[in-house]
Amino acid sequence: EAVEDFYPGQGITIPTLLIHSTTDEFTPFEQSVKIFANSDQSHTRLILTQYGAPHAQSWGTDRVAYTGYIDEFLATYVPGFGTARTTPPEN
Repeated sequence: EAVEDFYPGQGITIPTLLIHSTTDEFTPFEQSVKIFANSDQSHTRLILTQYGAPHAQSWGTDRVAYTGYIDEFLATYVPGFGTARTTPPEN
C-alpha cells in the first residue's frame, strides 16, 4: 500500500478514545488528529491535553482529568463497565 493511500483511522469500527498531549515531543499530536479526521467520528473521541504532559505521561501528570476522560468514554460506550482507577494497582 502506498503511503499516499494510507489513511490512519479509516476502517476502525469500534469505539476509540484518543488522548494525546499537545506537548508530546516524541509522537506529534497531529498524528492523533489525522486518525480522528479519518475515523467514524460517531464513535471516536479525540482529547488533546494541554497540561504539559510529556509522551505517555498524561495519566501521571493529571490523573483526575485523565481518568475523567476515560470515565466519560466508558459511560458512553460501555455503560455499567465501571470507572477508571486514579491510583496504580497494588502489587
